[in-house]
Amino acid sequence: MILEPRGSKSSVRTLEKFLSEVHDTVQLLQKEPKGFRGRFKEVVKLRSTADEISKYGDRIRELRLNVMLAAKMEMNFHLAKVLPIVPLNNVVAAPNINNCPPASKIFHGRETILARMYKYYAEGRQKKKIFLLHGLGGAGKTQIALKFIEESTQFSDVFFIDASTPETIATGLMNIAVSKDSGSNAQDALRWISRTAEEWLLVFDNADDPKINLHNYFPCCKRGNILITSRNPGLAVHAGAHTAVSDMEETDSVELLLKSAAIDSTQ
Repeated sequence: MILEPRGSKSSVRTLEKFLSEVHDTVQLLQKEPKGFRGRFKEVVKLRSTADEISKYGDRIRELRLNVMLAAKMEMNFHLAKVLPIVPLNNVVAAPNINNCPPASKIFHGRETILARMYKYYAEGRQKKKIFLLHGLGGAGKTQIALKFIEESTQFSDVFFIDASTPETIATGLMNIAVSKDSGSNAQDALRWISRTAEEWLLVFDNADDPKINLHNYFPCCKRGNILITSRNPGLAVHAGAHTAVSDMEETDSVELLLKSAAIDSTQ
């Protein structure tokens, strides 16, 4: 019995009706003579009857899950309608972000990884900090990086580079040099980054090719911040900290689905 998400009240009424029927049946059985109950227990031992009872148990659990999902979806729908009209106070100025795509509107979860990243970059700001997010393609490495960039307030400049090939890296660095009026090639960009007193973050996204020596594209300085996303865990040799990104937990996946549904309903 799969409930359509018509609302939590309808789901609750269906569950209450089903449980009431089960309760009435159990009470009726308890009123029967002991001999009858004994014979009933023998019947229950039969595989066919036991399977039927197991199916009812599964159905009750399924109903309970649907009630919880319907209630959560209803809350998200209302929340999505309220948030656009809530005034934003104490807005922090965004950093100067170079060529960085926005984070997904339906990002959810990954709190443990993000918390570790915030802590790592906040400690010892006068040192060079390199953090690696590694994992299979599609695991969410780039979205975690974008969410970190979106929520972090410690960087005055964020430079986002497609590190899939030497050509894309060179182009990304060249764009930095041009945007800072410091030259027109990759070396000019690295020179400017290494000399600036600003708190910068250099992001190398999709650095998957093991043939690329990524270290050649790091600024030659003793301070600064670098974030790498890659399928190659071997890049951990360059990093002061790293973490593996795997598939989302089931509960986070459900939350992400509900958040996506709520956003779609407002568009």
